[in-house]
Amino acid sequence: MIHKAKKWILSGATAPPSKSAAHRMLIENGFILPTGKGFYSLLPLGQRVIDKLCRILDTEFQKAGAMKIGMPIPTAEEMCTELIASLPPLKKSQFPVMIYQIGEKFRDEMNPRFGLMRSRQFLMKDMYTFSTDQEASRETYRKICRVEADSGIHGGHISHEYHLRSNLDEDFVNLCDSCGSFNKSEDLKKCPNCDSAHQKSRKVSSVEIAHTFHLGTKYSETIGAKFQGKPLDMCCFGIGVSRLLPATVDLLSCSEKAMRLPRAIAPFDAAIIVKKSLMSNVIVEMTSSSASRYLKGGILLDDRIEMSAGRRIHEANRLGIPFIIVLANVTERSLVTQKPVIEVFTTHPKSEEPCDHGPMTLDRFVSFVQSSLYGTPNGGIDGNFDHSLVLDELGSH
Repeated sequence: MIHKAKKWILSGATAPPSKSAAHRMLIENGFILPTGKGFYSLLPLGQRVIDKLCRILDTEFQKAGAMKIGMPIPTAEEMCTELIASLPPLKKSQFPVMIYQIGEKFRDEMNPRFGLMRSRQFLMKDMYTFSTDQEASRETYRKICRVEADSGIHGGHISHEYHLRSNLDEDFVNLCDSCGSFNKSEDLKKCPNCDSAHQKSRKVSSVEIAHTFHLGTKYSETIGAKFQGKPLDMCCFGIGVSRLLPATVDLLSCSEKAMRLPRAIAPFDAAIIVKKSLMSNVIVEMTSSSASRYLKGGILLDDRIEMSAGRRIHEANRLGIPFIIVLANVTERSLVTQKPVIEVFTTHPKSEEPCDHGPMTLDRFVSFVQSSLYGTPNGGIDGNFDHSLVLDELGSH
């Protein structure tokens, strides 16, 4: 789908002082806007990122057999368990029952900070599984969990946290220098994976983005969610959806001059920057068609012809758009030879400047995109797929 920059790109606001560079970038690049202490509005670019995250979660959890539902605001553990308890008796073949929702939550945060990282309103994905016994429940849980942690206030038997590296020094994980594994033990005497002594581990600054629990029968026994008279065994899997936006920006950006996101959730897959004199030329339609055929995350047609091509390249780089396609002087000159070319740039994690790949024909551009996405010019039919293909399955947005 083609989106025009004049409509979609809103000017960012001046960011207040913050320790979080990601928070400042999201405000200044027009992704979010503060509306009150700890509350933020998602602007069109920010909403596109969140929408893509939600579509990926929907796709992956439904592939695993989970069913999406909607529930009121109250605590999800009790509400989900009451929902299952209220249903007519389930057949054994229906287990495990896996239901999830993606919804807004509110937290009475005394000291909201770092924008969406620690706000008073946030978007959360909660999935709950119900099994007929503990062994089956733990088998479902083991398909997802990988690290060590305590069960905490939810009272379950097993718990795992999922972290991304962060510079905010708000949380940490232990990194074992001997085996390279991570764990979250507060009082670490030795690595649980290789039994190395404490002095060989070090703390790494991180941010928690997800938390999972084996809840057992804590809620089902109290509320009465049963199968053949026995309380169902439960697990829960929570992901902080809105927190993922600043967390990934923080992880992948090396400078406030250029925000970076994973391609699968970048607001657009490509920006096409067109010189004023070429706006009505058929080369624009040809380029848009070629790009949208393989780049399913949306194409931004930068029709702000009052700005120079160079400035618009700078803007696209600041937004972290993975592919930047330029139809300017080089393209105009090539039209005379009847062998039109376009200029192609790409942006990458931990980079400040776009990578210039020079002029190329549209056929060469298609091969370049296929190779960039799938590692092969044949469109990935050799099976070398990566996470970015999720958006291809979801269609153009």
